[in-house]
Amino acid sequence: MQEMTRIQKKRHETDVGQCESQAPFAFHGGELQSRGRLWSDARALAEALPDRPYLFNLCEDRYLFCLTLLAAMLRGQICLLPSSAQEGVLWEILRYYPEAYLAAERVPQHSPCLVFVVERPETGG
Repeated sequence: MQEMTRIQKKRHETDVGQCESQAPFAFHGGELQSRGRLWSDARALAEALPDRPYLFNLCEDRYLFCLTLLAAMLRGQICLLPSSAQEGVLWEILRYYPEAYLAAERVPQHSPCLVFVVERPETGG
């Protein structure tokens, strides 16, 4: 078998990357979302997240949960995943992570910390 030249290898990697970015990831809002759209949304959301080291990811929508998890990773933030969203549980964890904020689709009735409302960015991807 003939070894690939550098140019052929680069073309192959580009083709694979394009195929992977167009590959389906999830259904959200009644539409199929590609992996490329997910990463585009994650990069846009990462720019909007508060400048804090920790967050509670309390998103109930699965796409927004994944999106927030990836955005936090891109920002170098640690995603805290409490056993429940009950105020007492959050207060207990906040004792150890006082700089944490809460990321969710809506503002909870009682929140022990800063709340960031997660919405899907309009990336057009």
